[in-house]
This record gives sequence, structure tokens and C-alpha cells, in this order.
Amino acid sequence: DSHLFTPPLSDGGVAGTMRHLILQQYRVDESSFQISDLELADEIFLTNCHGIRWVKEFGKNSHLNSDVSTKVVDCLNSLI
Repeated sequence: DSHLFTPPLSDGGVAGTMRHLILQQYRVDESSFQISDLELADEIFLTNCHGIRWVKEFGKNSHLNSDVSTKVVDCLNSLI
């Protein structure tokens, strides 16, 4: 439902610029999750200083879409 989740920094993430921008622009829940949570996701994307990378498939889940990540990219591009 276009709801974003990210692991907390205490789980090993990096407090990077892209993460910060997404947290400013969207409602994002920070919570620890398991591999099984990722296998149930509608969409997965990764971020770093170069942008956003959509994950096409994860484990048995080969039907991941890119709807939200496309919207996030469009939103962040509009800030430039």
C-alpha cells in the first residue's frame, strides 16, 4: 500500500543522504525485519549516494514491482 519500511540504523544501515531525503519526504516506519518479511514484500529498493536501485526479485518472490520506487525517484528528482 505504498507504505515504506527501513531497518533502523542500529541494524547496520548507513545514515546517508538518500536515506535522509526519503525520511523527510515520506512516512517511513523504521523497524527490524526478517528475510521472511522481504519475501512477502510487494517491492524492494536499495539506496545509496548514487540513487535508488530497484530489486527485481528476492528469493522465491520474482514478482516484485517498481511502482513506489519509481514515484520516489520522481519525487527526489523534482527536488533538484
